[in-house]
Amino acid sequence: MKKKPILGKSLTAIAILTVLCTIIFVSCFKEKNIYNTTEKQIFKEKLFGREYIVVNSSKFYEQKSIRFFTNNMNNRSFSNEGIFFSDILMPTESFLEIFDFLKSNISGLDALSTSNLFRINIFLSQGDSLSNLQISNIKGFSIFCKNENSFSHHLFRVDNGVVIQGEQEVLCGGEFQECSISDLRGIGYYLNDEISPSAIINLMNDIDIEFETDITKQYLSKLLYKTQYITPEIYVEGDDFGPNCSHCGERNRKVSCKWTGKERECPSCIKDILSKTNVDLELGYGELSSEDAHSFRDNFMAESNVGRKYIIYYYVLSDFALAEMPLTINSISDYYEFAIDCYAIKNIIENGSNNKVVVNSNFKEKALAKIEYFKGVTTNIKILTILDDIKLDIINWHGLSKGALLEALN
Repeated sequence: MKKKPILGKSLTAIAILTVLCTIIFVSCFKEKNIYNTTEKQIFKEKLFGREYIVVNSSKFYEQKSIRFFTNNMNNRSFSNEGIFFSDILMPTESFLEIFDFLKSNISGLDALSTSNLFRINIFLSQGDSLSNLQISNIKGFSIFCKNENSFSHHLFRVDNGVVIQGEQEVLCGGEFQECSISDLRGIGYYLNDEISPSAIINLMNDIDIEFETDITKQYLSKLLYKTQYITPEIYVEGDDFGPNCSHCGERNRKVSCKWTGKERECPSCIKDILSKTNVDLELGYGELSSEDAHSFRDNFMAESNVGRKYIIYYYVLSDFALAEMPLTINSISDYYEFAIDCYAIKNIIENGSNNKVVVNSNFKEKALAKIEYFKGVTTNIKILTILDDIKLDIINWHGLSKGALLEALN
């Protein structure tokens, strides 16, 4: 992220509000992380002291700058942590063989059927290579079973070789079609008692999977948001994981959009959906530029503690909003008009006179209504805490002129 001269936290504090409130429009898509693997071949891999025939294996070690914060948002810190990942594709025989081995060494997995088993993610508190993995370091499993047009998720916490499945793990059970690295980071962070896991081993059954896109159960994230203490860990510096375009299901690349049937970038889905409504596109569609939003983030928000706090909020809430309320013909008009209001506030901050009111009563009413809606669809403590913090800011900023607001925040 390019550094700019510090312009003062007062300006960034209100500036980030406009970007945050347009999360639906500037986050229609996020690119899913894809890692290269070696060419398909047959060889053996040693796991937990035993050799297994595998089809494909990729190993990588990530050193990331991770932003941590507590549920009350008062304690935030930044640290560099390394996580060892391994993706292993196995023939069905080997895949079931290692699952039987895990069941024989971890008490409590016996009841899970292997008839439709597709993927096992193993989260470990220690381990930096495949050759020295220890059963005693396993903190839990994410186990995916294949259904007709979806996967089902089973989450198990492990303590000293025994499965202890509590309320949070049970709530993570259900159907989904895709998961992201962010989902797995969040699960691992939870299973390892609020510390990033040292290793995540992903074992996959070598069978063909092809689902027809169903946005009602698109990402594992939707299940995580139903819990109190588990959320996708999407605030990792350098990462940009999260849901695909809510309508066509595609990532940020040149594709044939399933919503329109035309060859175009997925953000065009917004305009195409709007064209099917009665909304007046002349209100300012061209002003809703993601490039302007990114520039606003990089030039203003990134240069202060307040701004960086809201950058974290942005990444957490944008994926949450898409998971809980994808854009539809019935909802997009309201969000589009609200986005126009947000960009008007942005213009006041950048170019308005000092006596111009920044957050007026109309905007306050709209913003608080949206916050209350999203508070009503989740029990997740992290999400609720962020929404309450934003609500307090809007109330405090309401009615202040640009000059008074800047002076009050200094």
